[in-house]
Amino acid sequence: MMMLLAGLLIASTFVVNIGECQVVPVVITPREPSLQCDRFPDEIDECPSTTTTEQECNDKGCYYCAGDTPSCVQGTGCSWINMTKENECKNAMGRRIFKDHECFEHGCSWCKKQTGFKCFKNPTSRDEMIVLPLRTAENCPAAAALRIECDYLIPERAGEKIHCAASGCHWCEDGTSTIDCLQGQVCSTQKSTGEYDCRKSPTEVLSPYQCLQRGCSWCENNEEFKCVRGA
Repeated sequence: MMMLLAGLLIASTFVVNIGECQVVPVVITPREPSLQCDRFPDEIDECPSTTTTEQECNDKGCYYCAGDTPSCVQGTGCSWINMTKENECKNAMGRRIFKDHECFEHGCSWCKKQTGFKCFKNPTSRDEMIVLPLRTAENCPAAAALRIECDYLIPERAGEKIHCAASGCHWCEDGTSTIDCLQGQVCSTQKSTGEYDCRKSPTEVLSPYQCLQRGCSWCENNEEFKCVRGA
């Protein structure tokens, strides 16, 4: 039986022969630690299992990010990739994985709270990580005068799709404009009455990305509330 090393650094292909039958090759994709740890706080879910060391974290199918809080986090496969059978992570024989540590050894994410199968493939790039809301004509106008650039949380990351969404803005790439990440159009009108408040209650705390997920816009300069519903 083949043993997979947790520290596998290059993609490997395994072919298993059983009698005269040959199992279809399965490519094991290596883990990409930077994608697991280099995320915004609201993009990260702490590992559901109590752990104190890197080994304990990995044994639970989670990823260890030294120096971060939390340091043991669920893999990106639990947060961003659609939870479908197409994204299920299987072993070298093409069979379902039932153990958290085995899921980690395959470079995948163990999603403990998921019903049914729990081992999911991780995205291989940042573009696959973020789930961007659908473009809308309202928030992606063609007229240059209406395309107001986003107030980025981290200006140095301007132009990144993932940071555009994390900042509560709309990715409106059209191939011609020099500004692809836009404030919601509602931010230009400074709507501040309760009917435009996208929070469920005045005490609810939302991150810019959570605001965007509700179909609203994060308006940093709005004084009464930041998460604003469109007209």
